[in-house]
Amino acid sequence: MRMNRGVLLSGLWFTSVAFAWAQPAPVVFSTPSIKVNYPEFDRKVGAQRAVFILGNVQPPESNFRINGSSVPLYHNGGFLAYLPVAHGTFTFVCEAEFSGSTSTLDHRIYVSKSLEPGVADERTIEEEFTWPRKDVELKPGDWLRVQIKAAPRMKGYFQIKGVDGEWPLAEGAGSGLYSGAYQIQPEDKLKRAAIRFFLKGKKGKVKAKASGLVTVLRGPWAVAVVAPGKSDSAVVRTGPLTGYMMFLPGGVKVLVDGKMGDESRLWLSDAESGWIETSKLEFLPRATPQPRAVLSSAGTQASSSATYALLGMSDKVPFQAELLEDDFLRLKLYHTYAYLNWIVYDSSDTFVDWIRWRQEATQVAAVEIKTKKPMLGYDAYYENGILKVEIRHPPVFAPPPKSALDERLIVLDPGHSPSDPGRIGPMGLTERELNLRTALLLKPLLEKEGARVLLTRDADIEVSLQDRVRLAQSVKADAFLSLHNNALGDGENPFLLPHGFSLFYYHPHSMPLAQKIREAYKRNVPLYDEGLRYGNIMVARMSLMPAALVESAYFIFPDQEAMLNDPVFQEKLARSLLEGLKGFFEDMRKRVGPPPAVRAPAVAQPQENKTLPSGLETMPVQNKKKEPSKPASKSKKSAPKSRGKRNP
Repeated sequence: MRMNRGVLLSGLWFTSVAFAWAQPAPVVFSTPSIKVNYPEFDRKVGAQRAVFILGNVQPPESNFRINGSSVPLYHNGGFLAYLPVAHGTFTFVCEAEFSGSTSTLDHRIYVSKSLEPGVADERTIEEEFTWPRKDVELKPGDWLRVQIKAAPRMKGYFQIKGVDGEWPLAEGAGSGLYSGAYQIQPEDKLKRAAIRFFLKGKKGKVKAKASGLVTVLRGPWAVAVVAPGKSDSAVVRTGPLTGYMMFLPGGVKVLVDGKMGDESRLWLSDAESGWIETSKLEFLPRATPQPRAVLSSAGTQASSSATYALLGMSDKVPFQAELLEDDFLRLKLYHTYAYLNWIVYDSSDTFVDWIRWRQEATQVAAVEIKTKKPMLGYDAYYENGILKVEIRHPPVFAPPPKSALDERLIVLDPGHSPSDPGRIGPMGLTERELNLRTALLLKPLLEKEGARVLLTRDADIEVSLQDRVRLAQSVKADAFLSLHNNALGDGENPFLLPHGFSLFYYHPHSMPLAQKIREAYKRNVPLYDEGLRYGNIMVARMSLMPAALVESAYFIFPDQEAMLNDPVFQEKLARSLLEGLKGFFEDMRKRVGPPPAVRAPAVAQPQENKTLPSGLETMPVQNKKKEPSKPASKSKKSAPKSRGKRNP
């Protein structure tokens, strides 16, 4: 059901959705009271021209104004308004009038300086927008990009100490933001060289220097390892402060060929690079050889709930795993040469269809794994010289009429904790308490279907994001669901678009779970459907199981906060989540089919005198009984003794 836009008065929009609501006992007021819950007093907000403000006024029948603009009150006294602000210290003057009595409240915030239209004085600059702000280390061929903010419509250039010449600065559409670039040349020998800016306008000139210095790297690039123990894994990004590319465990050896501020650039191949926080690295002595691994063997090893692909690697190097289909996993191994003559399949395994490999580029090998049924999830990590890829089997389902949730292990994650309570609603409800209410309602509903349920927290206690992930990974849950309610960022106009519920996933195998919950919400929850969304969220990034995050409503709206506080609506949310989880596993049960037949144990055979490839010494190998030798036919040539290395 789409949200009705309702009425917009002084920037206030209420949705016309009916729900059960228990009216509190009437309170007699002599003078009205005003409470602002967001933004907090003295909060620093970004460079915005308008921000939203929310809170409540009692009694709800009061006439309420902020900075002279009339603001409607919801039936419980809650309000949400979107009002203009000016940069610097800014005060919301709130006035409430009831029965001839007036109350006032001055609520102060600080608004950061705007990015546009630029400073008015041609003799000044805004240093916080000057780039580079921190030191940069580059190699020949790299581009050095610079930026400065000053008055608009000026002409200018920049210079690099130690390099002859000057390079122009271009202004972006009258914004006062000037940028330029210089490509590092092979002959440039720079060590902590300064970058200077020169601008000239009709009324004045400005000279400035970037706070970051530039160095051109010479000699061999640095070798480092991802520092073990600092975190479960280190994020590698596609560029400085940009999107996530992959996650590297501690001990992985990397090659560093550049630096920008607090991030180091990793050389992965001739065509690929990544960026990582320098603090996550431990640099090795300069004589340390560059990362180089040999992929020498591969095979499978079965367990009751997973099949392990074991890749024999001579060193810990960066790798990237990607589930392209729910039955097709691809790994890219950097700084790696494939010398793979053996792929040994566990004869007791019925899950993996095949493994194949190829040398994709110089120092880049690829391994692909195809399964006969959809994977529940995967994980990859180094262990005793092997890159171990855990490929989880789908659950073994009891046939109908048993519920598809029977014996499924579900981890519910009520988002936020006391140190990070999330946002607050107009009437003072916090996100963390709303999330916990939903989890406590959903748990018994799942258990009634036969599911086993764990909560990352069952009270108002502190639990870190990392610990929530560790719990789900350690118990190898069949599904992970993080429960949240939504808000907006500073400066966003809450009345520009309709708002309601949304579902987030990260890995492709988690998308069907999020989709099933979304479909259940569409059927049952009377709020606007914001759709299915890919979200780079820590608790959704787990690959070992389907994981999704649900934003049930925007409790910054007075009416949606009231809905979330209504027991009838809370029950509706919990039953919708149950419906979505059940539908996901019902679909999986249909795809997976009945449990595989149990194989009869193989008859023991005498062992051949055969040496396993390096890295597979612990893997089971089925040896065939030796056939008696037959004389070769005189009319046919004998087969070659060895085919050598072969790409399957």
